[in-house]
Amino acid sequence: MFRPKFWLVAHAIAVGLFCQGFPFFWDTVQLSAKQAYWFYENGFGDLLLPNELDSGHPPLMGLYLAAVWMVFGKSLVVSHWAMFPFVLLINFSLFALIRQWVASPRDSLFLMLLFWLDPVLAGQLVLVSPDIILAGFFLLALRGIQTGDRKMVTLGVTVLALISMRGMMTAAALALYEWWRGAKPKQGLAYLPGWGLAFAFLGYHYWQKGWIGYHAGSPWAPSFSGVTDPMLLLRNGAILLWRLLDFGRIFVWLGLFLLLRSTNSFKGLQLKTFALPLTLALVFFPVVLAYAHLSAHRYLLPLFLALHLVLVQVLAASRDVAVAKKIYWGVLVGLALGNAWVYPRTIAQGWDSTLAHVPYYRLRREALGFLENQGIPIDSVGTAFPEIGPLKYRDLSDSQAGMQEKNLSTQRYVYDASVMNDFSEEELAALKKDWLPLKTFGRYPVRIVLYQKMDK
Repeated sequence: MFRPKFWLVAHAIAVGLFCQGFPFFWDTVQLSAKQAYWFYENGFGDLLLPNELDSGHPPLMGLYLAAVWMVFGKSLVVSHWAMFPFVLLINFSLFALIRQWVASPRDSLFLMLLFWLDPVLAGQLVLVSPDIILAGFFLLALRGIQTGDRKMVTLGVTVLALISMRGMMTAAALALYEWWRGAKPKQGLAYLPGWGLAFAFLGYHYWQKGWIGYHAGSPWAPSFSGVTDPMLLLRNGAILLWRLLDFGRIFVWLGLFLLLRSTNSFKGLQLKTFALPLTLALVFFPVVLAYAHLSAHRYLLPLFLALHLVLVQVLAASRDVAVAKKIYWGVLVGLALGNAWVYPRTIAQGWDSTLAHVPYYRLRREALGFLENQGIPIDSVGTAFPEIGPLKYRDLSDSQAGMQEKNLSTQRYVYDASVMNDFSEEELAALKKDWLPLKTFGRYPVRIVLYQKMDK
């Protein structure tokens, strides 16, 4: 007997086994490890983080991870398996949503591949990321909306409101989506607990600290600088368009276009089929356009999930099964290959939103082992985000030693990895000209080079 639940659980277990030794990477160093360490070492008496750690979000991720460490021990394995319930939540919610439009359980499971191979979701699934919690409860709330289960909506929206400010924005998009669908006023009661907790946190935070989201001295303050120059606004629009097409997603749009060209595909479809991605766009796009650096791929994860659900509905509505199958496989292959898209070093890439970053962890371990074997103090090595700072926030090793922010004029050693976007073109050129490649690890899609300054 075909048992789809077995495969949904098996996928979540496979994800856990695959990534359980990966260190914290990219923004999860700040949003997960550092925040969890604070509560783990200082207790749970104060819900507000110190300014150097406070990114303005409710600290649910840090609280949750610290609590898990308290019970099961602080380790990378425990941290990754702490994500297991949310991977399960994503899988079962997606499968239930797909089953609304696809009668066959087997076909529904095949359609899950569209989500499992999506670079942004797949890239986040192998991280200890608050965006996995966000995605899980977004899908749970959506499932509640579709089935009329208001308890699901309440739970989903409440967690969204507590996981991050983008979670709050996602909850607002869901409310707008329900209004578009003609929801009755009393259905809005499901949102009250979440909105109440969100406003309570933001109000208390402002009362205690005098700011919401960021403060002038925070390292992420430049990302919140407003865009007033029309050319910069146009640039942000181009970046947003790039994000919508990046990592193979162009094949999703192409698949939708080809399906919708056929009049047969429109039968049974209504405008509300496209309402969810449209409402998410209405909420998220103005923020992406209006601020300098708020266009990371993972910020748009709910929109990407909604877009895939639209594709599923259109595939299910297609009367030409043979054509629909060809388009499905074309989109699936395009998404899978999107995980291998790697840009030249001069183009910043969202490494946390693709599986292309996975080889980095093995290479990083080899590079750090080489430094130790050569007797090179790690504190003497310059580098860039995401490796600046103590190893404890990456490996959970409790080591305060770590690489320093790069300064090519004063440092003798530099650790450069292709997953880093913060080396300028001038710095990369200087490394090739004036520095000796002491050791190189890997090649494609990830390469690490340890440089030593040449004596003059």
